[in-house]
Amino acid sequence: MFRSSFEKIYVRLGKYRFFARLFEMLRKTPTPAVHWYLILVVALCITIANVSVAWFTFRGATTQETGLFGQTGGGSTISRDALEKALEAYQTRTATFDSLRQNPPTIIDPGR
Repeated sequence: MFRSSFEKIYVRLGKYRFFARLFEMLRKTPTPAVHWYLILVVALCITIANVSVAWFTFRGATTQETGLFGQTGGGSTISRDALEKALEAYQTRTATFDSLRQNPPTIIDPGR
């Protein structure tokens, strides 16, 4: 006369083929192996919770440019004199590097 709530769930959901197979699999599973199903259910719940929290958190993020990497337009341009000075400095460094590469200094390596 008295039915447990689990039996009622089995009866109602057992009408559907998927749940009938699932309940049959759980009935045939040995008791020590049931904890694996519990671990899978907990992992599934954690995954669903993480995805839902991320969706609620990041749904407000816009895809529009925030100006972080865009040009502001308020900066001044480089003058021709400053550009010439920078190019001359680069050319002198390149010449120094090339000369050091051609004639390396005779310094004893302390690691050897």
